[in-house]
Amino acid sequence: VVVVVVVVVVKRKSKERIMKAFLCLLFLSVCWVSSLLGDDDSDHPYGEMDGFESGEILDNQHGGIWVPCGPQYERWVCGHITAVTSPVRSGKYAANITCQPGDTAEEGGSTERDELDSGKWFELGKDLWYGWSFMLPTDFEITDDRFVMSQYKQSGRVSGGSSPIFGFRYVNAVWYVTLRLEDYNTNGTETVFDLPTLILGQWHDMIVNVRFDVDETMGYFNVWVNGTQEIEYKGRSAYLPPGGGERFYHKTGIYRDAWPDNWTMFFDNYKIGHNYQEVDPSSPTNWPN
Repeated sequence: VVVVVVVVVVKRKSKERIMKAFLCLLFLSVCWVSSLLGDDDSDHPYGEMDGFESGEILDNQHGGIWVPCGPQYERWVCGHITAVTSPVRSGKYAANITCQPGDTAEEGGSTERDELDSGKWFELGKDLWYGWSFMLPTDFEITDDRFVMSQYKQSGRVSGGSSPIFGFRYVNAVWYVTLRLEDYNTNGTETVFDLPTLILGQWHDMIVNVRFDVDETMGYFNVWVNGTQEIEYKGRSAYLPPGGGERFYHKTGIYRDAWPDNWTMFFDNYKIGHNYQEVDPSSPTNWPN
């Protein structure tokens, strides 16, 4: 413990001068403490992972990482995401995500969803790496209706709605990512990034490196599919305040317009880390074989 004693001799009993001296000392103290502490990762989701090797979908109330099922959490219907032994990306288990008619987040809603959300928030200006594997079965139904399979969302409520900042979409057998900021809510403007042909019945290894920022020179979003970089974006990557909040989260699964049939996807080897190697879902050093 270091105790710093500063004695200030003030000849003139001026409240203004005393206040200025106090504020100066306070600023220097904060800078000094910050330099000692460095960059604190304690509030960020680095190291979160699940390969479903427990044979269960463990939520964060039972030793796992996921937001629990149930209508109060607005993520997934209990029993509609399960651990299965086939197909798997590696190890013994993967997650089967099946969205059924009526799986709505709120009563009377027009959307249906079953999504896994790690429940971890992250902040503006943080470099983050995400990795996961997914598969759509060979008999997956091709439609022109909305299907968002993975999305990064921002806290707050922007006028006109709160579309995901980045949304991975699959519509009419076309796989792509949308970037939606304020202009989308006013005139439908969005940026579209094409992804390669999505092969049904095949695992796809995803790696995302993202920094959310309102500064055009600081934000970025990079995506690798099966080891090949498909998206390299640099620019603003967050809603501006006051509508846009300062926290973000990621979820993966099935988010769709109401539909009369079941849809299924498989999901495995999810991880959040500091670099490509840490989160690579194909790496034998990260996941059991």
